[in-house]
Order: sequence, then C-alpha cells, then structure tokens
Amino acid sequence: VEDKIDRLVPIADVVQILGSVGFRNIHIESIGKNVWSQFDRWIAQTEHKDTWDRNWYKAYKLNLIDYYVITAEK
Repeated sequence: VEDKIDRLVPIADVVQILGSVGFRNIHIESIGKNVWSQFDRWIAQTEHKDTWDRNWYKAYKLNLIDYYVITAEK
C-alpha cells in the first residue's frame, strides 16, 4: 500500500502544486547541509549502520536530494 511517506518530489513540482491550490509568497530554503550529514552520523551509531539508510547522505552529496523548509501564505 502506497502511503506517500518518504516520497521524493522535485521541489519545482512542490512549488507548482502549492501555487495551484492558492498559496502565494512561497519561500523555499534548502537546509540539507544542516540535516543530511548529521543524519548519517546518527545512523552510523545505530544498528542500521550497514543498511540502505546510509545512502541518503550519499544522494545528497551527489545533488540528487535535498531537505527544505517551505513557507507560504494562503
């Protein structure tokens, strides 16, 4: 069952969707530099250190993903 949790969506699509449902003054701020390396350090200290989860940081370093704070007005 697809629950859409952890679904990667291009940021341009997110902005378009927000605009199409009436949001304005949309502001996107990348915070990946403050998230992914710390997430990887945490994973490295857990029982998941040898799992797929270590690939999130690798993907960020390859500019395949990022993490954002999005603000907008409705």
